[in-house]
Amino acid sequence: MMTVEHSTADHSLPLPTGPREHAALVRRVNQLYHELTGHAFDNEHRYRHRVERSFWQRVARQVLCTSSASKPRVIIDLACGTGFVSEIWRPYLKGTDSLIALDLGLSTLQSARSKWINNDHTPAYASYFPLAGDGASLPLANESVDLVGINAALHHVPDPVAALREIDRVLRPGGYFALGFEPNHTHFGSYMNRMAKGMDRLVWYTDIQQNRRRLRAWLAGKRIDTSDVHEDTWVATLNTRLIAEGYLPTPLNEESLLNLVDPHARGAGPSAGFDAADLLRRVMPGYEVCRLTFSDYLGLGIRRLPTVRTIVDKLVHAALPEHGSLFSWLIRKNTGWHDPTPCTGTEGGQC
Repeated sequence: MMTVEHSTADHSLPLPTGPREHAALVRRVNQLYHELTGHAFDNEHRYRHRVERSFWQRVARQVLCTSSASKPRVIIDLACGTGFVSEIWRPYLKGTDSLIALDLGLSTLQSARSKWINNDHTPAYASYFPLAGDGASLPLANESVDLVGINAALHHVPDPVAALREIDRVLRPGGYFALGFEPNHTHFGSYMNRMAKGMDRLVWYTDIQQNRRRLRAWLAGKRIDTSDVHEDTWVATLNTRLIAEGYLPTPLNEESLLNLVDPHARGAGPSAGFDAADLLRRVMPGYEVCRLTFSDYLGLGIRRLPTVRTIVDKLVHAALPEHGSLFSWLIRKNTGWHDPTPCTGTEGGQC
């Protein structure tokens, strides 16, 4: 749930102060929130998935359509959610491949597994392993993975640097890491962020579905809700669970809970997002950058108008190439020796 809207947490509400306690709270809030809202996830993110699909298809063509495709490969869809990336990669997998779909949420893992089982369009029958786990501590051996993918989820992680180091640990030399659609720090510190917020509001207020929802709420004399999951439901349920489990002494309001869901996007002010170049330099030095792109210069709302989004991104990118609200990369781990295989791949059809 990445958003370009930034809000300040209500500091009058009690929050754990120690780094371990705070990290545990962020992790548990994300797990519970995505389990509670998982049934509406695909519908709520259909516009996002429509424009993100092409990036993950390019990754599949570039990485999975290689001469090593005949060898057994281990692929991880990390923070898989309901299986968006897994389903895109599925047609590119071979029968000798193993795909591990890892997520904190049990209900989202079940949704991803159901999609995989019910999809009979791939004859390869690659091995599929849904796994509940934390990206900061992967239950995998050193240098055992060929490809790791994370789609729009690193900003949910309490300690992104620790997660990236864990990915580096499990990747084989020559292995690939694809990170898609993460908040870009440069954007949030510039005037482009203000323009994106305005565009998001404009698109939301002119959206037909949202207007129908507002009209139904007005006719029923009810408070207008902005999501398919009513605030009173998920906020109350989340607070009840967190207090019962000892994570909180008293309830948090909706804004504070959402700041915990998106700790590196919401409530972070001008420090929101990640500096892609800095992360690569500090955490993954020596990796070959196969692709580093910036997108969504006018925020996420304009994704409802994909043609307009494409035109705007191309025009603004020419003047401000690194000011998109999101960035994506595909990088390759150093093999430690001269690798004759370049960091390129086909842009054609499936393998």
